[in-house]
Amino acid sequence: MGIIERKEREKEARRNQILDATERVFQAKGIQQSTMDDIARDAELAKGTIYLYYRNKEELQVGIMLRAIEMMNEGFAKAVEKENLGIKKIMAIGDAYWSFAAEHPFHFGMMCNADFPMRDQISDELLAEMNEQNNWVWRLLIGTIEEGKAEGTIKAEVDSFSSSLLSWLNSMSVLRMYEKVQENQRKGSIAIQKQAFNFCSMDFRKVYDLSLGILMSHIVTPEGAKYLQPIYFPSMAELGISPGTALDDMNVNADLNEKIIS
Repeated sequence: MGIIERKEREKEARRNQILDATERVFQAKGIQQSTMDDIARDAELAKGTIYLYYRNKEELQVGIMLRAIEMMNEGFAKAVEKENLGIKKIMAIGDAYWSFAAEHPFHFGMMCNADFPMRDQISDELLAEMNEQNNWVWRLLIGTIEEGKAEGTIKAEVDSFSSSLLSWLNSMSVLRMYEKVQENQRKGSIAIQKQAFNFCSMDFRKVYDLSLGILMSHIVTPEGAKYLQPIYFPSMAELGISPGTALDDMNVNADLNEKIIS
């Protein structure tokens, strides 16, 4: 191994050391409450060493977001490798997105964080890397739609970008609701909606699959429809929601409903 290669490996190892510590601190304290001192202590590094790699906490936040997107994209790439048809790749990406959110809730939450740092707080290098990762996933999504058109499973008149965008937004909205409920459950809270509608007991995977299935049903050809499950709207009971729940027997956090649906 040459000197340059060894130094690059050492730099990458140090970046990972810093990001690992950042993840632990962010998970324990939250982004807003975390400080560079906290991260330096956890990483067992001088704060000045961290500044050699990341100028501020905002760049560390983007570093974690990049790590999350890379993890997600790796899952997407592995999922589509196993399929030979565009329409199957679309569904495989949907499955991989669910798996990523369910298995890596912290990273999914970081990726969807609405409090993105200001432009002047982030280096051009980090922004370029973020754009590269985002562009990769959009090329993949649009490419699978185009592949479906070419094979005759997706309608030729369908716009590949808008259908990809709608699919992504629908899927993300269900996953964000699911992760919010899971987060509150991890904190030991129980969320109850009025009229005994309990999000905590709902089978979000069925809702997720239904949302994606409805969209797909509008863009597929008769040939493509052969690869889809028939659209079926499950009842409350089938979704795991019992209409007759005894609310008085449950510990209800009155403020939690607003937090979940906000």
